[in-house]
Amino acid sequence: NIYRKTLDNLFKRAEKVGFDAVYQKNYAPRQIIDLDGLVAYLEKTKDWDKVQTSILRKEMELGRALNKAEKSAILNSFVRGYGTKQIPIAKTGYMKNRTIDFIDPEMNQFFAKTNDILPEYLTIVNDQIEMRKFFGKAGIGVEKKITGKYGKIVTDKKGKFLRTDAKDSVGAYVERLLTEGKIDLKDIDEVKKILTARFDEKGIDSYLGTFKNLTYMSVMGSPFNAVTQLGDLGMSAYAGGIARTLKQIPLSIFRKVKLKKSDLGIDKMAIEFSNAGLTAKAVDNVFKTTGLTAIDSIGKEALINSTLGKFQKLAKTSLKKQISSGDIGRKYRQFIVKLENIFEKETKNVLKGLKGDKINENIKLLLFNELLDFQPLALSEVPEKYLTSKNGRILYMLKTWSIKMMDVYRREVFRNIKRGYKTGDKSLIVDGVKNFVKLGVIMTIAGTTADTIKDFMLGRKTDYSDTMIDNILQMALLNRYTFTRGKEDGLLSSLIQSFLPSTQFIDDMWLDIGEMLNDPDDSFRINNMRSIKNIPIGGKLYYWWIGRAADYKEKEAKKKSKTTGIQVGKRELSSSLKSEETKGIQVGKR
Repeated sequence: NIYRKTLDNLFKRAEKVGFDAVYQKNYAPRQIIDLDGLVAYLEKTKDWDKVQTSILRKEMELGRALNKAEKSAILNSFVRGYGTKQIPIAKTGYMKNRTIDFIDPEMNQFFAKTNDILPEYLTIVNDQIEMRKFFGKAGIGVEKKITGKYGKIVTDKKGKFLRTDAKDSVGAYVERLLTEGKIDLKDIDEVKKILTARFDEKGIDSYLGTFKNLTYMSVMGSPFNAVTQLGDLGMSAYAGGIARTLKQIPLSIFRKVKLKKSDLGIDKMAIEFSNAGLTAKAVDNVFKTTGLTAIDSIGKEALINSTLGKFQKLAKTSLKKQISSGDIGRKYRQFIVKLENIFEKETKNVLKGLKGDKINENIKLLLFNELLDFQPLALSEVPEKYLTSKNGRILYMLKTWSIKMMDVYRREVFRNIKRGYKTGDKSLIVDGVKNFVKLGVIMTIAGTTADTIKDFMLGRKTDYSDTMIDNILQMALLNRYTFTRGKEDGLLSSLIQSFLPSTQFIDDMWLDIGEMLNDPDDSFRINNMRSIKNIPIGGKLYYWWIGRAADYKEKEAKKKSKTTGIQVGKRELSSSLKSEETKGIQVGKR
């Protein structure tokens, strides 16, 4: 079956890059979910001495008592669960020989179901395989004994790879690059910093992960937010051309595109959504139900296939145009430089594939790289502090898209202008200015279109000037609401608030509870509650069409008929709307 074939193939790939894991025919990955229960159970078995010895040995090595998570890691290693992640290019926890060979039905209750952890298992082992490819098949330090800066012994006397952490691996790897003349002395610290951040990233704690997932469902869990993703088509129009993008939209809807996002191994909207656990699954289910995943797929596949068409056209450029001094010749030469930076000696084969309209693995890699230029789908596309700050990662919640947009402007606009001034190449300056105008116009139109559809869905009248201003400001992580609040609370305080994680669903619950205590009879009416809009899938639509916002709209309409336009409740309505739409900085709202 597919399950067994996948695991067998994974084992073969791991073996090919030098892992010496022992093959077990009916192996299934496991993860502890009830540590206390498992400890109590093992204390009554013959295996407890082995577990206790391992725990004591680790405590002596560290000179302190192990915490609960560390004990769980050791127990997991006995059943091929997750290791401590301190050995990223040695065996993973899954590859270690299982000390407890058989998990009986009574013990099974302490472990997660294999189906629940299989995706994370595949991701972790694939990461280890690719890391081994990156740092070298035989591991770092096979030629000579290296003691890492952080005191980890990398090799023994026989040269056999033993253990290291990411910092040691990076140190030895950078040393090798320097020896081979691939980097200069001045580059050492920067290369170490980049690689250490990438390969020694710090994940967020589970309790904050749960808060983050609840926020995702609250802020993004409605069809209203799914429409926001239509703004992604702006990036496709910029990268691949408007005509190609319009052509790809119906093809993606009816699943007729040449390349689907799954063909490139993409199964998430962005890297910040790649969490595991029950609440993460709930987020996935909500996104699928509301259509968010489907519309996101349209945006991604439009970009993938429109740029494929653009690259195929460039590859077929005639020799005469290739050497011309015109715009086509210049774009062709820039394209060749891009290919050489990615594929080096394989560039000719990639060009051949593009000319022949053939899709091979290198072309998929090229398109994946292009998609990464515009969407934060990999760890390489997020800020360094996102990788290294552990729980500080919560500050980046729902902001990675906007940060990526700023990176697009940096790369497409400001870098070209800077290089043009440095080299005296006026064409680069012109390109930068053109890209600035093109990006601004396309993204503003795309965002305004999405906002107009949302206004229609919520029964609101669209103010196009305000909507366009909002879309322009959001390119810099700002909005009109930030400046409106700034008049009341001070601009600095308002700016700080806009960069903090969204707590809208908590704030709404707090306000609702306060009103219930003050006026129980009236406040217990569901239509009076702010919290209703935070319920995934239908909450926001109910709030605007039937609930609290509908009452405000009705009052506003009555007041308008009696006055010259002074709107009752406008300030509270605006505050409610803007806080839910902009404080969280929704995915897709660039």
